[in-house]
Amino acid sequence: MKSPARALLLIAVLGAACLAKTQVRAVPEVGVPGEPLRIPLKLGAWEGRDVHLEDEPKQAEIGIDWRSLREYRRGSASVQLLVEYNRPGNALEHTPDHCVRGRGWLWTSSEDAAVRVPGWREPLPVTATVMENEGAKAGLVYWYQLGNRPFANHVKRKLVAIGRVLLLRAPDPKVGVRLIASKPGASDAALIALAKEFAGLVAPHCRLAYHHRGDVVQHPGPSTQQTSQPGAV
Repeated sequence: MKSPARALLLIAVLGAACLAKTQVRAVPEVGVPGEPLRIPLKLGAWEGRDVHLEDEPKQAEIGIDWRSLREYRRGSASVQLLVEYNRPGNALEHTPDHCVRGRGWLWTSSEDAAVRVPGWREPLPVTATVMENEGAKAGLVYWYQLGNRPFANHVKRKLVAIGRVLLLRAPDPKVGVRLIASKPGASDAALIALAKEFAGLVAPHCRLAYHHRGDVVQHPGPSTQQTSQPGAV
């Protein structure tokens, strides 16, 4: 690349970075709702309970504004559900690399997948992974949200978030959903199917339950629940 062209490119990149930084700083401080998401303890035939793991990183250490950790069981099958929320302007990311790989789990397969959600016109984009640790296997499914728009991975979400900032639009709150499914003797395919089945049940409850901005969808009450479709915001 010729020197003048390269200089222009560097200036453009620097300008974009400065603009993004300026816009993020211009966001007024937004308090975290006491419970930004309402996820029931009973999902179909699954029964859940709130859990606390001593070795889970503290919220402040990883920059998460709110989180919920639960375990759901149905017969011999179990699902660990972690949901995290960041208010607008919080640019930190928490991915499975932080808390899953760090505990010795190894990815044996990974792919972008689509989960059918009852009542949704479009499937939910997720990353589906089979992982193993000392002979134990589990199915991992996770996705991220910018407002109420889902993404299979945080890179895609980050690119869209940067684009919104460059267009001078206010940033959205962010949600990350991670679930780990296990069942004794289950095959790799069965573990992924189990995780995707649960994802389809919990996804409607991962819609933000309040208005941070006008284009964030209001989650309707239990008696009139009509979950908005992916891509609506």
